[in-house]
Amino acid sequence: MLAVALAAYAMVKFYGIAFLGQARGARHAHESGRWERSAMALLSVACIVLGLFPAEV
Repeated sequence: MLAVALAAYAMVKFYGIAFLGQARGARHAHESGRWERSAMALLSVACIVLGLFPAEV
């Protein structure tokens, strides 16, 4: 029952954030920094390489 209650709570919260536009917190949005963008670029390049050459890895 506890797992069902926690899952229901999470789904209601997700629905509120995704479809009703309720804010999650009081923090202000900002642009990502150089390090954050470079980490995302590295992961995306790794995904592309693994997708194109799966047998070599």
